Amino acid sequence: MAEVGALGAAAHWKLEEWCSDWVEQAACRGVETELFYSSSRSQVTKAIGICERCLVQTKCLKAADKLERGMGLKMISGVWGGLTADERILRRRVLNEVLRRGNPDGRCVNGEPN
Repeated sequence: MAEVGALGAAAHWKLEEWCSDWVEQAACRGVETELFYSSSRSQVTKAIGICERCLVQTKCLKAADKLERGMGLKMISGVWGGLTADERILRRRVLNEVLRRGNPDGRCVNGEPN
């Protein structure tokens, strides 16, 4: 298994600090953090499988949005809320485009990423 970089460990620590109201319910609770930051496709698939059965998957994805807001694309990593880093980046691009089309002046709507 790949080692977790400093960002990965710090990110999960921040997640627990920010989200103590739901993190105890997470399906990944007690699972080695390295699994969610592996470069192995089989490990990534396993991590996504854990997320798919998680009751707080949406909250985790929102926490990733909060944590990763303003980060450079190369800083975003790992599986969060059932999505890989590339999938989260694409999701945000699509969401931003939808928000821009629905809001021609380009401002953020309801605090969603812009």
